[in-house]
Amino acid sequence: MTHDLAANKQNAIDFYRTAYLGEPAKAVALYVGNKYIQHNPAVKDGKQGFIDYFTEMAEDYPEIPTPLNNCPLRIHPAGFEQGAGVQ
Repeated sequence: MTHDLAANKQNAIDFYRTAYLGEPAKAVALYVGNKYIQHNPAVKDGKQGFIDYFTEMAEDYPEIPTPLNNCPLRIHPAGFEQGAGVQ
């Protein structure tokens, strides 16, 4: 299996940008596989937990711009060694 690092980074950014801009269900439909594991203890595990959290966040804080414009994103893809994330 080959990995396109640039494409993977862009997919991760697009996933979170779509969610932060108020379309978490679209983000999940476009970028999430069969199983989504949430590592934030304040958010329920699974796809619906992610959708619910970001939907509520958009309703509660509509003035917050997307935080990904100047924010490093840490990615831990399944199958890679711990700490081998991409920034």
